[in-house]
Amino acid sequence: AQLFGDEAIQGPWLQVWQQVQQQFYQAVRQTSLAIYDATNVQRRQRRQVIDLAKESGFSHLTGLWLDKSLELCLKRNLQRQRQVPEEVIMKMYRQLTDAPPSCKEGLDVLKRIAK
Repeated sequence: AQLFGDEAIQGPWLQVWQQVQQQFYQAVRQTSLAIYDATNVQRRQRRQVIDLAKESGFSHLTGLWLDKSLELCLKRNLQRQRQVPEEVIMKMYRQLTDAPPSCKEGLDVLKRIAK
């Protein structure tokens, strides 16, 4: 909603990424703590964000992995006002299962909240 006026509008990734970059640098100048909230199911996506965070000046990176069952994800989606297509959830679940987050990606700490 911040960029495109409506959370349902995803918009061009390049424009979103440029905003992420600006906000990372701004956050480092203003505070020592920031939260980046995104799914990032692919390892390369996570690596790109981790690299940017370090380049921006963040010195300690903690990742939070909500490792929930596919069944629970689908159930919770049905309770959402703005539902994600089931096939998208299934694809993202497979991607996370195939390449789960790891501290080897550059995080200092990875907190896993399991099923």
